[in-house]
Amino acid sequence: MMSFGDLSNNMLELSNSLKRADILLSYCGTLDRNILQAILNIAKNRMAFINENPETVKRVYDAINDTLENTIIHSNYKEDDNRVFMPLKNIFLITRNTNNYSVASGNFIKANREEALKALLDKVNSMSKDELKQAYQQILTKGELSPIDTAELGFIDMAIKSDAKLEYAFNHKNGEVFFSLSISINN
Repeated sequence: MMSFGDLSNNMLELSNSLKRADILLSYCGTLDRNILQAILNIAKNRMAFINENPETVKRVYDAINDTLENTIIHSNYKEDDNRVFMPLKNIFLITRNTNNYSVASGNFIKANREEALKALLDKVNSMSKDELKQAYQQILTKGELSPIDTAELGFIDMAIKSDAKLEYAFNHKNGEVFFSLSISINN
């Protein structure tokens, strides 16, 4: 068993490591709309504290909102022993360096969604900013949106706001698929 002194030293080391990496915010757990709002408020306050450009604050804020909304909507749930569906843990991270902010998220998805997500992200990443804006408008004019349209709209919106291609990965462990996504925004 770890003593309080050991725990305290480990926490201090972790804190120093996070400061060196310039992590503005990290979260691991289940997500809901209340936690989303708390994360948005904390991020906005931290960026205001470091006197970030208001335009950059808005772009990062929007990227956080889009990313976490996507995570809430598409997170996988796992059945427990009592046949109750429990949300699996998610991870979220905002880092900052001299050139940009990185908004990254990770969540479990259903294995049968991996190929469709990969194809959708590759399609979005292949488009120019103008093509992304046109595709966004075309989807909006459809009227009623399917779940695929909604996901595509979210990724297109993220790609429009991002200053680089959307980075993503799928990691497999014990029959489950963990999906990670990262958005880069210049400051």
